Amino acid sequence: MEMISGGPGAEPGGPGAPVRYAVLLRGINVGRSRRVSMADLTALCRRLGFPDATSYGQSGNLVLTAELRPLAVAARIEVGLAWELRLSDVDAIVRTGPDLANIIAANPFLPVGADPEALYVIALKDAPGETIEDDGGHVPDQFQIAGREVYLWCPRGYAATKLTNTFFERHLGVRATARNWRTINALADRLATLNAARRAA
Repeated sequence: MEMISGGPGAEPGGPGAPVRYAVLLRGINVGRSRRVSMADLTALCRRLGFPDATSYGQSGNLVLTAELRPLAVAARIEVGLAWELRLSDVDAIVRTGPDLANIIAANPFLPVGADPEALYVIALKDAPGETIEDDGGHVPDQFQIAGREVYLWCPRGYAATKLTNTFFERHLGVRATARNWRTINALADRLATLNAARRAA
């Protein structure tokens, strides 16, 4: 399937080139001591120089605009979380609208009839130096790694699988965070709508 321009190999952002990003946070709202409201999170982002930041869901998903490159966006948010909210072990994993569109287009499990409600994406902070392949040892769950994403098909749900972000962090050596297919599509739709509105303005 043809990939959309501006995918993982592109380097968006930079002075004078505002880009809308989705930011997936790893490590918040997973324990009693790591709770943060989405209102506090978006307020923090606005203080950090992202005035249009909005959230989606409760698991740490942000949409914002920046003239920075993805790594700089991630670093600014991570430092802000550590200094202002005392959350020092949170990772910000950043994707553009084209990134998300490519992720959706390339899902290997949809063409073979997977239920979208059983699909998940684990976003990797960096492309792994070495990869692993599904050896069939986790049936009925399946996975496939493509670049900075791991596609999961978990018929019994994510809560029942051993193929968690922790599993892939251990085997790939990079930080990661998981989202269900509905969230990935919702973030992609939001970025597409915002980008279309900007082009029409």
